[in-house]
Amino acid sequence: MTGPADQPGTTPTGRIKDGTYGEALLATAGPDAAIRLEGQRRPDHGAVAIDRWLADLTADALRGTPPVRIVRADHNRMPAQVELSRPAPLGPADADGTLSLAWGTCRLATTIGVQPRFALTVAARQRTTVTADAAAVATRDLLVPWFGVLYRPITVAAAPPDVRPDLQRDTADTWVRIGLPTDVLDAIWTTPHPSNLDQIAAARQRFLAALAGRVTATETGRWRHLITRPLIEAYYAPKQRPPRRRTALRNKSLRALHATWFGGDWAAFLHYLGEDPHADDLAVEDAGGIPAPPVPTVDHPSITARFDALRRWWEEFDRAHATLEPDGTYSDGERLDGRDLVDLLRPGVPTPRPFVRTDDPERADPVRPARAWVDPFVAPVTDRILSQPLRDTIGQLWGTSVERRWPDRLLDETAPHDLIADIVGVAGKVWHEIALTCWYLWAGPYARCGVAELQERHAAELAELQTAGMPVNPTLFTDLTRIDAADPAPYPSMGDGMSVGVTVSADGQVHIHDGQPDHAAASPYLLLRDTVSRHRRDWADRYLHGWLERTALTDLAAVTADLHRRTVERSGKPPTLKQAAPATVPIANRWFAGDISALVDHLGGRPVAPPVPMPLPIGDTTDFLNEAGRRMLDTPAARAIDPPLSDLAMGQRMLQYLRVRQARGNPSTATQMGAARQSWWGTDAATGYRMLADAVEATLTDRN
Repeated sequence: MTGPADQPGTTPTGRIKDGTYGEALLATAGPDAAIRLEGQRRPDHGAVAIDRWLADLTADALRGTPPVRIVRADHNRMPAQVELSRPAPLGPADADGTLSLAWGTCRLATTIGVQPRFALTVAARQRTTVTADAAAVATRDLLVPWFGVLYRPITVAAAPPDVRPDLQRDTADTWVRIGLPTDVLDAIWTTPHPSNLDQIAAARQRFLAALAGRVTATETGRWRHLITRPLIEAYYAPKQRPPRRRTALRNKSLRALHATWFGGDWAAFLHYLGEDPHADDLAVEDAGGIPAPPVPTVDHPSITARFDALRRWWEEFDRAHATLEPDGTYSDGERLDGRDLVDLLRPGVPTPRPFVRTDDPERADPVRPARAWVDPFVAPVTDRILSQPLRDTIGQLWGTSVERRWPDRLLDETAPHDLIADIVGVAGKVWHEIALTCWYLWAGPYARCGVAELQERHAAELAELQTAGMPVNPTLFTDLTRIDAADPAPYPSMGDGMSVGVTVSADGQVHIHDGQPDHAAASPYLLLRDTVSRHRRDWADRYLHGWLERTALTDLAAVTADLHRRTVERSGKPPTLKQAAPATVPIANRWFAGDISALVDHLGGRPVAPPVPMPLPIGDTTDFLNEAGRRMLDTPAARAIDPPLSDLAMGQRMLQYLRVRQARGNPSTATQMGAARQSWWGTDAATGYRMLADAVEATLTDRN
């Protein structure tokens, strides 16, 4: 954005002789006063043009024209580009690399026009990795917040009834401050039957129609002054006298505002305020600035080894789906079904059994009998589906990691398959869920959607793959719909509803049935399964390696950009290990087994010490949790808790305890675990924490 022209009575840097414009702006009482002051002393400031542009963009959006479009890059392995429907009067962005952009909010009006019933769900899933250019930064930091305010009444209408009144008051107050027409709120907040999807869709369309044509540059200008005021306040912070250094903008939100409204140009910001630059900033500029970061590559043994392992993982992932029978029998005879495969991409910790543990008949669930002294956990589904050699390779490549709190300490990774799920991303998710939907439609009791709705349900994931230049062949959905039309699946989708029957026999036994026919030999399912498998394998042959390389490049570029930005902010001094941890830790865990030093060295950064291994041998995780769980449950304190302990919460807390203990090298305290901020199964934090800590420590002692 260009800076303002010098005004009469100013110094060459823009300082007003009787006080700077920034100081006068800080003293204004509200957005209307700020607009009047700006008109008097900064009439040519570029933000005024942005106000008009944003109002025009809003008018287009309310008429159904998407303000943002995601455009596929020329090279398949490069991130997408953001294209705005109207050229933005913005300068270059102070950003490098890529960013993950949740752009669905900007297109909500368009989505409502096409899919009014499920618009919020679709919008929430529209996220793409894009090049961090001016359009992308403007979308993330300007359009998404603005349209978030404009469309907030729609999201509030979908909020739970107990919190909706407070949200409505807050939203109405914000609209009043901006000057948006509050009389249109009744169109969305007075739906007679808020659970009726057709009425919800009609209310959303009425709201948008009532709002169209009533948003001008005056409202967008008020909003600009409201959201940029923290930027002005940060510069004129108490006990801090100008001139200030660029490091005055310490947090992410302030830097985002500065990037959006001033293109990341510190000199333009100072010119707008009428302030002089700090001497230390001038010294950095005189030294020639800071060189741009190098372009990252995937040419590293650690990364290529993971590519090989991920291709093997995909082959076994494909086999799991391609050989799944309608009765749940796996091809090698092991009894697995679609319910087991649900957690294949997110196995996490060892799976808790789906019962509440108790040995008291009076407290037993009449439908699900008590299971006294049965191991609470079974091994993750990956242990039953993936081959032992592949699991060993995964343990070697993803078996260690670091935490943001302790980036200098190498810990055991308890959920390596979750890191794999992060890497395969939407590509794995979309193929996984399409295959499972076909299985559930034939094996029951119900599926999330029907075959005909698959393409719509996964529109966000499919769009991201399309944007990456690695699309799913649309004939997949044509083929599936044709098969389903010839022999419709017997089980309903959630949109169709479902029926469940409960029968109590004379002897008191309870039986649950879904009222659907038994389709043990579901040959149409086999056609659906094989069709999905054929398309999935064709996609993998063409695009899997490119998708993995694209993911790695995106990750590395994000770290490179973050390290460079922090170096600039520190006047050429690289960030410390902890300062860089938010960006480096997740990427080091995915591609370098938690070794941040190897990651930084690959990116050409200043050498850092490798993390120190913190060994804490526990053996098999499932066995450890079962042994510790039995100890914990076999105590008077545990038996006295009503309702009985949750296996899932118990396992998650035990692994959290082990993680903190390993990082610190000694038993964790309740404070270190954040026990006071957690729920402890109906008892107080001190008692619940002590029960868990004693059980884990006793198990560690026995095993070591």
